[in-house]
Amino acid sequence: AQQELARLRDEIRVQRKVLAVLMARDSRTIRLATQAPEAPQMRAYWSQPEGLILTGSGIALPPPGRTLQLWVVPKQGNPISAGIFRPLADGRVLLITESDAPIANAAALAISEEPEGGSPQPTTKPAWVGALGD
Repeated sequence: AQQELARLRDEIRVQRKVLAVLMARDSRTIRLATQAPEAPQMRAYWSQPEGLILTGSGIALPPPGRTLQLWVVPKQGNPISAGIFRPLADGRVLLITESDAPIANAAALAISEEPEGGSPQPTTKPAWVGALGD
């Protein structure tokens, strides 16, 4: 019963965070696409005070020993990690991050496949990219 209660509390916390980001006055949607038009897309929802949510479906699992890593790509300088994740077995993605990465002044968000545990800098070409624009 305690485990179920803890799981339900975690689920409520996640739902509250998602709602906070989506309903924030400054909430923005960023579409992250691949080079292949038929490939699954991901979407990020960002609010300066609330954080960032990354969602997707139909996303293939990376090979064993590999993970996906979200990057904030600044207008100048090197990409900054905003978290690592693996899709669920059914291909769904939900990443909630309160990263300190400076998204407000960034040029783009990008996702690359990296070694398990992530990398300090991307080691592969990003599979998904979404421009932030001004």
